[in-house]
Amino acid sequence: NYDLGAEYGVSLLDVAHRLNLNGTVQLPFGEGRKWLNGGGVSNAVLGGWQLTLAGRYQTGFPLNISQSSNNSGLLGSNQRPNVVPGIDPMTTGSQEDRAIAGWINPAAFSAAPAFTFGNAPRTNPDWRGPGQRNVDLAIAKTQRIGNKSLSLRADVMNLFDDPLFLGPVTTFGTSTFGQITSVGGFAR
Repeated sequence: NYDLGAEYGVSLLDVAHRLNLNGTVQLPFGEGRKWLNGGGVSNAVLGGWQLTLAGRYQTGFPLNISQSSNNSGLLGSNQRPNVVPGIDPMTTGSQEDRAIAGWINPAAFSAAPAFTFGNAPRTNPDWRGPGQRNVDLAIAKTQRIGNKSLSLRADVMNLFDDPLFLGPVTTFGTSTFGQITSVGGFAR
């Protein structure tokens, strides 16, 4: 229970890969721009527009597999199951398919016998939850009126309607072990 060497592993907040992309483009129409720069109605309608995209792509967080029944005989400890050799704990397929069919293979684990700790690691860098994909779009227009400016802006959160799957249930021995039961973030 106090063997800190057996507890060594990657942090539960570890993200192995993350890519943030941000960009703003001013459309080439209107006053001071390449096209339709003569002012008047065309500038008022088509000028001063800009588009901003913000994208975030990252791998999932490490998983901490525990056992539902703590039969280790120790008060306050967390018991882990045993890993079955030769069976991959992670299922395969697309992120969406795995979220529906099951993220973790329950056959890869067995209940630790009474008064044992189980051999599953605290975290394994290869056992990760779902990654995250998100792209937001902002459309903005600035219109000069005399010596003042008026801005109009619209934001589209989660432009491509990518689901933000939360982590799977990691308590071995429960009926939903290995399944993703909820999503988070902003649905479009």
